[in-house]
Amino acid sequence: MFDRKNVKDIYGLSSLQKGMLFHYLKNPSSSAYFEQTVFRIEGEINPIYLEESFNGLIQKYDIFRTLFLYEKVNQPMQVVLKQRKASIFFENISHLKEKQKESYIEEFKQKDRERGFNLSRDPLVRLSLLQTGATQYQLILSFHHILMDGWCMGIVIDDLMRMYQQRMNREPITIEKIPSYSEYIRWLKKQDEEEARVYWKEYLKGIEHLTEIPRRTSGETKSYVHEEVTFYLSAEQTQKLSQLARMYQVTLNTVFQAIWGILLQKYNNTNDVVFGSVVSGRPAEIRDVEKIVGLFINTIPVRICSDENEAFADLIKKVQQSALASEQHDYLSLAEIQAQHPFSNRLINHIVVFENYPFSEDDSGEELGFKIIDVAGFEQTNYDLNVVIGMDQELNVKLSFNNETYTSRFMENIFNHLQQVIRQVLANPHIQLKDIEIVSEKEKRQLLLEFNDTKADYPWEKTIHQLFEEQVQKTPDHMAVVSGAEQLTYR
Repeated sequence: MFDRKNVKDIYGLSSLQKGMLFHYLKNPSSSAYFEQTVFRIEGEINPIYLEESFNGLIQKYDIFRTLFLYEKVNQPMQVVLKQRKASIFFENISHLKEKQKESYIEEFKQKDRERGFNLSRDPLVRLSLLQTGATQYQLILSFHHILMDGWCMGIVIDDLMRMYQQRMNREPITIEKIPSYSEYIRWLKKQDEEEARVYWKEYLKGIEHLTEIPRRTSGETKSYVHEEVTFYLSAEQTQKLSQLARMYQVTLNTVFQAIWGILLQKYNNTNDVVFGSVVSGRPAEIRDVEKIVGLFINTIPVRICSDENEAFADLIKKVQQSALASEQHDYLSLAEIQAQHPFSNRLINHIVVFENYPFSEDDSGEELGFKIIDVAGFEQTNYDLNVVIGMDQELNVKLSFNNETYTSRFMENIFNHLQQVIRQVLANPHIQLKDIEIVSEKEKRQLLLEFNDTKADYPWEKTIHQLFEEQVQKTPDHMAVVSGAEQLTYR
């Protein structure tokens, strides 16, 4: 499998890594936890220098020379190799017509995802460069999430650009000595897991109902058809939300968690809801932890429990205080946390991520000879719904979902309902939660007047069940029945 003489270090896995390995072994061909980021670039790139810089990254960061040992061992281990070389894939497709280029790129990305990674054998990070014009490129970085989280992207790209700059200047690549990811694994082993279990058991105590989001069908779906839609808030809303957070001395993440919690409360007709939130998980006790590349993030529950007479301004302060308390115990795996409640792994069925990763499109284009002008990514988790809040010029909400469970139309409804809540809390931060409505005046009119105007002429010669069967043939994917948190199509 590997040359023992080429082994630098062997150590255990974090809880999240173990979870990802479990899902990989369950279905090695799944694209869950496959990460693919595409950088659109203008300028000129030297593929040879790029490959040398890429190998500089691999030499600098132990995690990029890591493979996973899980056969014939009591516990899975990660093995860091002393040396591991990589080559980049380069293809010039600038001669193709625009439509052909688009097809080629989409097919390339799809095949790259289908190729996946063998965690015990493959280099778990790949770099591909497609030249689409005289000075246009697409740089595709693919890796398995078991290696690192999105927070690392800024570190990695900044380093790649620095090393490329050195090669452009005909200088040798310098590799700074930084702590290894193994430092984090050692830190984890020192933490008091029993104390964390006690905290989370108390935190979840009293939750009586599952928090649901209306699904297309009842029961579990067996397949995953990845789809995503992104919605943008206005510049004015973005500015006002930031001002609101500063006014009450909370983070923007806290504001969105409260807003999302309110929406879930309305959907579930309860004042007590819970959802998953992704935290950075980087302990300040580790020296230079902000420079380490690895998987630090964790998913923890966020519980929004309120009184209907409570004001939104009071709720966000309470959510912030709760987040600070949970931060001391956010190293415990989600599986362990959920085990502290009778609902167990059914407790969390979707996650909310606030992306504030330290990455910006490169502004040193003149020195490098090229500039990153756009970034897009593919990511699939094991959840049927992922709510990702991002910050560019304006705040955006990306809803990444399983199309077998939810529809894009319903995602649009979710965003519209979010907008309704946002508008009301911005207009009056002291609004009582019971007075917040998720249905707009326009929707109310439709529900009360248009949708109830059901008078129609039906063919007298056909029975009800014949008409129903015809409707099944005409619109099999349209909604037929809604009951509480469940939705059924005509299928």
